[in-house]
Amino acid sequence: MPSEERQKAVQNSRSCYLCLEKGHVIAKCRRKTSCVICGKKHHILLCRNIQAGSKSPISVNIRKDESKETVPQRDETLANLARTPNVLLQTLMVTLRGRDKKKKRQARAIIDSASQRSYILKCTADEMQFESSCKEELSHSLFGGTCNDIINHDVFTVFLSKTDGTYHCNFKALGQDVICGNPPEKKNKLELQEEARDHFLSTVKVNEEGRFQVSLPWLDNHLPFKDNYDLAIKRLDSTVKRFKAEKIYDPYGEVFNEWKREGIIEEVPKTEIHLPCHYLPHCHVVKENSTTRIRLVFDASAKQKGSPSLNDCLEKGLNLIELIPSILHRFRMNRIGVSTDIRKAFLQISLYPKDKDYLRFLWYGTDGKLKYYRHCRSRVVLSCLFP
Repeated sequence: MPSEERQKAVQNSRSCYLCLEKGHVIAKCRRKTSCVICGKKHHILLCRNIQAGSKSPISVNIRKDESKETVPQRDETLANLARTPNVLLQTLMVTLRGRDKKKKRQARAIIDSASQRSYILKCTADEMQFESSCKEELSHSLFGGTCNDIINHDVFTVFLSKTDGTYHCNFKALGQDVICGNPPEKKNKLELQEEARDHFLSTVKVNEEGRFQVSLPWLDNHLPFKDNYDLAIKRLDSTVKRFKAEKIYDPYGEVFNEWKREGIIEEVPKTEIHLPCHYLPHCHVVKENSTTRIRLVFDASAKQKGSPSLNDCLEKGLNLIELIPSILHRFRMNRIGVSTDIRKAFLQISLYPKDKDYLRFLWYGTDGKLKYYRHCRSRVVLSCLFP
């Protein structure tokens, strides 16, 4: 289709001349790219310098310099935002031709309408005996704003045609060892549970106190998270004011004193306060008719802006609520039911020393000074309920 007909089709569909999407005009388009052929503000498919149906080689020049010198440049490659869960890549089967027009092979081209450069695999360029006309230094701006180091690319002249031979062109492409890797495989729920179970079985042990000791099941390549100190101290100050108004400040602090005596928590040594850590805000639940009137709750889902929470960095445990019907059925199988309550059952499992600092919390001592504590036992508040 000639460029005039393509432009008319875009105009009739009331689409943007730059991104080809409907709903806005080019003046309000968020895309900042230009045509790589002529440099004007329109999509490359609408460029008048491309003549469809021509059987003679057409040179699409990206660079005018054919010398062997190195030209430092910095470009960005952008991609459209996917609006559906599944993304269908624009690909096209093409025929590559050698300079002598005798050697031919088919290849799959991936079309990125927002990319400012074209690329070819080095192995493919070598197979087709394409010669490097010059060198080009390039730094790629990737998704999320990250930039890689400057890479020195060979610039090849690529001879390409449609598989039916009705269109021919040649253009400049940068040599690249790898253009597209395999998409990451998303593991299903069963696989994730098996990995969490294997991690538990490989790390659980009995320590010198005769207690089971476990390691937190950290996610592979989890995002770095902040220490949460600012959030924890802010929540603590507001909590203390409320406790004093409700006259439960002293009973609340007595729970910490009891835990400290039993080795459930410990005070962080001054020499270790500045080590990598994470602070958990805490509050309480009052149950007048319970054996434990004041129950402390630590918020492992608390997070600061731009940072994941502790729970976000840990493997998720099984949903034990689903087991309740089965437990109730087994309880009713016999005439007499027996129930027990193990004292502080969830506080009897010890933690690896390397994980203790990620379960820190703050509290004020009797002298009014800020105290730094950390858990020595596992907490039920974590999303990774141990098997």
